[in-house]
Amino acid sequence: MSIFQCEECGCAENTSCGWYHCCNMQDITPKEFLGKALCSACAPTKYASGESNKEFNNTWHKQFSRTFLPHGKFKTNNQGNIEHIESGLVGSKAYEKYGSDTEYDKVI
Repeated sequence: MSIFQCEECGCAENTSCGWYHCCNMQDITPKEFLGKALCSACAPTKYASGESNKEFNNTWHKQFSRTFLPHGKFKTNNQGNIEHIESGLVGSKAYEKYGSDTEYDKVI
């Protein structure tokens, strides 16, 4: 299961559950969302055409627990796992150290 960090809220998300694979598809992604890998709760609710996106309605999909991570501190490594950029902690070890049930403040 490949995991990425949502660029909006910072949570860990499965690439097949969120707006990861579509984020650069100009024909379906609204301009304001282009290039942004987003979780199911932050994904656009409408396609570029204006048609409603029935899969995403600003709610978490509840396929697994929502775990928030510090914004911009994680990457998806070559094995598809979430990895802390500075420490190199991967997957459950990274969740244990940095994971939270509540969203971290976004650093701008």
